[in-house]
Amino acid sequence: MKYISLTSMTLLLIGLIVLTSFPAISLAEGPMIELDVRSWYTDHEFNSKSSTAISDGSELDYKKDLGVHDNTLLDWRLTWYASPEHTFGLSFISTSLEGNMILTKNITHEGILFAQGSFVHTDIDLQLMELAWKWWFYNEKYIKVGTLVEAKGIMLDVELLKSVGQVKGQEELYTIIPFFGIAVSSSPFEFIELFGEASGIYIDQKNVGHAYDAEAGLRVYPFKNMRLGGGYRIMRINAEDAPDYADFEIKGPFISAGLRF
Repeated sequence: MKYISLTSMTLLLIGLIVLTSFPAISLAEGPMIELDVRSWYTDHEFNSKSSTAISDGSELDYKKDLGVHDNTLLDWRLTWYASPEHTFGLSFISTSLEGNMILTKNITHEGILFAQGSFVHTDIDLQLMELAWKWWFYNEKYIKVGTLVEAKGIMLDVELLKSVGQVKGQEELYTIIPFFGIAVSSSPFEFIELFGEASGIYIDQKNVGHAYDAEAGLRVYPFKNMRLGGGYRIMRINAEDAPDYADFEIKGPFISAGLRF
């Protein structure tokens, strides 16, 4: 099963053209580049149905039916403070989720039948890349409010194996999704920052779906060029191409550490 949103790709291209058409942005005072990494302690929920022209697929709960376990994700982030009004960010997550289960029911996946009582190994490769632009239209001493525009590239590869090295059913999801939202930042003290942001999109065309991403937390700057932080994030992506669908949710607390240059 592969979902590719032409509308999303078009919006991304338009956004890139707009960004590259900006006049030169004056440099902000202080640190310009920030590199940090998050350790995201996640709880995953993944459900899908994948059929073929000659076979109906089974509705799958990857935790309950296939034993896929949670994993801690590393989120690498690069932020450019282009000016007091404009911030650009790039983040990347790559992980592998695995599960082993003796099936308690018959499962049909991508036209392949997995019989009740058989042992199945599941391997899920997930890569998520995000490009973000924040425009701080309200920027005062203690609080900032801005718009948030993101493009999320998702690469999801799901394999079900009856034995190691023997692929019996494979499902792929490659797509680019634009997100639109709002960001808020407050600094009651020079070394403390409270932040929150939320973005999402709803699509009701040939393919129906919705997605959202929200987080909130605290950052502390013990030194000028170093920061520590923590918070909570939830992200959900739902795509439907009846009768097939994919519903993926990641949520949980995170901690982070970063350097500013």
